[in-house]
Amino acid sequence: MLTASIDLDAPGKHHGFLGLIHSDHRHAHSVIPIPVSVVNGGDGPTVLITAGVHGDEYAGIAAVRQLIAELDPEAVTGRVILLPQLNYPACLENTRVSPLDGENLNRVFPGAANGSPTGQIAHYLEETLLPQVDFAVDLHSGGTTARYVPSGFLYRRDGDLMDAKLAAARAFGLATTLVVDAPISAGSLLGACDRTGVPAIAAEISGGATLEREPIAAGRAGLYRLLVHWGVLETAPDDVPAGVETSYVRLAFGPDRAVVAPVSGLVVPQQSIGDAVRAGEVAARLYPMEDQGAPPLTLHFPQDGVVTSMIARADVRRGDFVYLTGVPIDL
Repeated sequence: MLTASIDLDAPGKHHGFLGLIHSDHRHAHSVIPIPVSVVNGGDGPTVLITAGVHGDEYAGIAAVRQLIAELDPEAVTGRVILLPQLNYPACLENTRVSPLDGENLNRVFPGAANGSPTGQIAHYLEETLLPQVDFAVDLHSGGTTARYVPSGFLYRRDGDLMDAKLAAARAFGLATTLVVDAPISAGSLLGACDRTGVPAIAAEISGGATLEREPIAAGRAGLYRLLVHWGVLETAPDDVPAGVETSYVRLAFGPDRAVVAPVSGLVVPQQSIGDAVRAGEVAARLYPMEDQGAPPLTLHFPQDGVVTSMIARADVRRGDFVYLTGVPIDL
């Protein structure tokens, strides 16, 4: 069971950690400190901002760290809870999943109070933090495995919660918003927000486990625009540009929307993220790993769509997704 080292209700700006008690070969009797900051300006909405759900997604972490440094409680109406390295064990190792138990934090919600370390983090958020929260945003960035078109990201649901999500996606202000039809039992943080009635969006800002100026700036700007939209800030800093009109793209994680490597080898992409593609169009050349004399395979897109993400590595294994595509929709 996690406990907070600071009073999350105290006014002002405070930094501490959520203590995850864990014992294994490396941690005999240890408290693993998951960093948390709170900026509390008094009466108003509570916003939860997270990043580092996957430990190799650096751009979101950097954007949230900038926000922590810049937010002034005197300018805040309400409270902002910031967890820039939510999966702290994975962040320490620069891995997608936790080195403590091999679990993916974005697949284990609602977790359990006495479960695995990753499950305990999920349980604390869903059972302790989210019931206190009015709005939430979760930053991702593809990690070492993928590059995404810079985009907002939301789960499609009927009702008032969906209206609030769409308004948040427009306020976040990126040109693309990815939309996923997910079950209410989804094991992600967005799934937990749906179950607890919290309007929430995520974002995919670039990828490839790099720290580049543009995606970090896009994440920071989107967060400021959201805080203004949700009434936590009156205005954003002068260097935050206005957002752009967003277009919605339905994303389905399945082989009918993907280009999949049929053998292991070296992949040479022929299209880029954000490109509109047609069924049968050449997607990539794949040079088989084991036979340098074998001709390259030509991979094709299975359907019309828009490239939403692509692999970030040159070497692929049989079964790897080389591209994912989505379909533009009206919402």
